[in-house]
Amino acid sequence: MADIITSGQVSRVVGPYLNKVFTDTYKKAKPQWKMVFDEISNPNDRSYHEDVILAGLGTAQQLPEGQPTPLISSGQMYSAIYNYEQYALGFGITNIAYQDGRHAALGEAYSKFLGTSFLEAKELNAANVLNFGFNAALQVGGDRVALFSASHPLKFGGVDSNLLPAAALSQTSLENANIIVRNALAFDGTKAINLSIMKLIVPPALEQQAKILMHTTLRTGTTANDINPVGNAYSSLQDIVCLTRLTSTTAWFLKTDCDRGLLIAQRTEMEKRTEPDFLTATLQFAATERYKLYFTDWHGAYGNAGV
Repeated sequence: MADIITSGQVSRVVGPYLNKVFTDTYKKAKPQWKMVFDEISNPNDRSYHEDVILAGLGTAQQLPEGQPTPLISSGQMYSAIYNYEQYALGFGITNIAYQDGRHAALGEAYSKFLGTSFLEAKELNAANVLNFGFNAALQVGGDRVALFSASHPLKFGGVDSNLLPAAALSQTSLENANIIVRNALAFDGTKAINLSIMKLIVPPALEQQAKILMHTTLRTGTTANDINPVGNAYSSLQDIVCLTRLTSTTAWFLKTDCDRGLLIAQRTEMEKRTEPDFLTATLQFAATERYKLYFTDWHGAYGNAGV
């Protein structure tokens, strides 16, 4: 009696190959989001991730001899809760395609497309944290205001801002932005946060201008022999990141050295599966992953809507 080749056997033969093609495509890419978002190493095992921001205690007070130490009530500034999002996609190879010997070519092509699709989803989600950052109707943080706002509340009263005055990307606007960042207030109203700019984030339309500003030794647009303070080797601002999914051609952003600014929590790594469909004899290949791209501490990014 002749052996019967079942769809399950086909799955075991073709599945590992499609897995490899998909994984190679996914891992060989150079994600733009990784240059902007910091990864949380141990996200929790719930359906959401929670970040709690604590305010500081203000400035230490001079204590006269014999007087009791003052106790300050500070505590929680706000709690930010982010629900994980699941992304899934797949494709099928029909039994006819397998019989005609087209399964290898089709499977390889669509496995590459599938890997690209997951990469594109993550790039779009990352860029949208910045794209939506000026509009509280689309996205708010734990303090219930937009990511880029002039009304971020402080613990003991008052507000601070990470919304830069609208201006085209230039030597002057970058220098002014650096002053604003260096003068940032911590949640307790002190300057103990001591922020520094680490990266300039731009859309493709501003990439060349950003390179000119960053990679020239002397100040741009002038005949004066002054050093370029934003492109100087001693400046904290050293990197340019071009995010090709940014929707505005004039907006630009700054990433600071704040610990919990722009973040990604990966709830589950990429899961791949290959299964045959009994009724149609179609070999199905699918992948899923769960994560959330978000921000916790607004000090991590400053935004300029441009002009």
